[in-house]
Amino acid sequence: MNKTAVVVDSGVDLPPECHKENVFILPLKVIRDGVTFLDGVTIMPEQVIEEIDKYDYKTSLSSPGEIIDLLTGIKDQGFNQAIIVTISSGLSGIYNAFCMGSEEVDGLDCEVIDTLSIGIGAGLHAVEAIDLIDDGVEFKEAAQILRSKITESKVYFCVGVLDYLIKGGRIGKVSGYVGKMLNLKPVITCDFEGIYSTVAKVRGQLQAVNKIIDLICENFKDYKKVNIGIANCCRPEEVEYVKKEITKRLTNINKLFTGVISPALTVHTGPHLIGITAYPHV
Repeated sequence: MNKTAVVVDSGVDLPPECHKENVFILPLKVIRDGVTFLDGVTIMPEQVIEEIDKYDYKTSLSSPGEIIDLLTGIKDQGFNQAIIVTISSGLSGIYNAFCMGSEEVDGLDCEVIDTLSIGIGAGLHAVEAIDLIDDGVEFKEAAQILRSKITESKVYFCVGVLDYLIKGGRIGKVSGYVGKMLNLKPVITCDFEGIYSTVAKVRGQLQAVNKIIDLICENFKDYKKVNIGIANCCRPEEVEYVKKEITKRLTNINKLFTGVISPALTVHTGPHLIGITAYPHV
């Protein structure tokens, strides 16, 4: 009998309630002044938030050996199939690293899914993978369904300042200057290439959050069911506001998840991120 694992990198913000025995997380690396930590294992978001302006923070991929060791360990636990869900190849090399690493492990049939998304946006792809496996959907069919949803799902977010995205080289197609004197905030998404781009510019944080809510509600109101994810960094009060507004306006919500973004993502967004994602549920 086939036994299927779901594997994610730690940049895929998988809601804690979805961590199960067949779910495995590969931690990315957070480097603070030359000292390496494992994302979400030996360093937590609160620490990065507190220290981000005190130290030189960077991030790095897991090594090929670490990827092979993880997949070999999964096979040794009796799994012969794995759906691997990664953050966007347009933002990280982890998708390609998993593609290469999976070819080195005999006896484990792998499907690697490039979500073209990030954080909770990628996380809801993993949630769907878990649900499909739990529902008994055949391995290859599940991977096909996941790939078909990549362009349908959306993630939108805004940050306190763009400085951290610029410093980390993750600015993508977002303008590095959007008018600080006018308090203009870009609403950012991952485009069809999996690269950050601006979908709107509005004045002030609240207006940016409301714009994101509008985009989610307008784009997903006609689906039969959608999963919603709300991620934040130092914005718990905004999470409650978003939950209230979205549940009031969207009547087709299947599951709603909230969470704090990973330390590795915090390095690149800085404090004060709020993000919302929607994923059409099968």
